[in-house]
Order: sequence, then structure tokens, then C-alpha cells
Amino acid sequence: MNKQEQHDADVQFMRECVTSEVVKLLMEKKDLDMESAIMLFYSSDTAKKLDNEQTKLYTQSPLYLFDMLMSEINFETLPR
Repeated sequence: MNKQEQHDADVQFMRECVTSEVVKLLMEKKDLDMESAIMLFYSSDTAKKLDNEQTKLYTQSPLYLFDMLMSEINFETLPR
């Protein structure tokens, strides 16, 4: 594996780790089931920004991304 491939793999791993933690936070703090939490996260602009390596959001804490997501959406309007 060359340096670029290793870098790409490392970035993907970090994205997956932070994503799983944000999903857990959604489940715990907003009382969502796993499927709803995953769908909410992956349909968000926050997830799109996380996928853009230029933002380097994968280096931020899950709580930072959770707060970013909460700012993005109006949770009160989500269906239960």
C-alpha cells in the first residue's frame, strides 16, 4: 500500500469512527432507533461535509459533529 492509499484508508477509518459515535449520540440524546439515527445523519449536510476531505471534519470530536448536526436541523420538527 502506498502513502496515498494508506492516507485514504486512515481518513475513511476516522470518518467511520466519528459517524458511529454521532449515531450513538443521536440514539442516546434524541431517543432515536438506530435506523432513524443513521438515516438522519446520512441525509444531513453535516454528513456531506464530513465526506469532503477538505473540511477535515473527521478530525473533530463526535460531540462537535453532533452539535453541528443539531444546529443544522430543527429537531423538534422531526417525526417520531
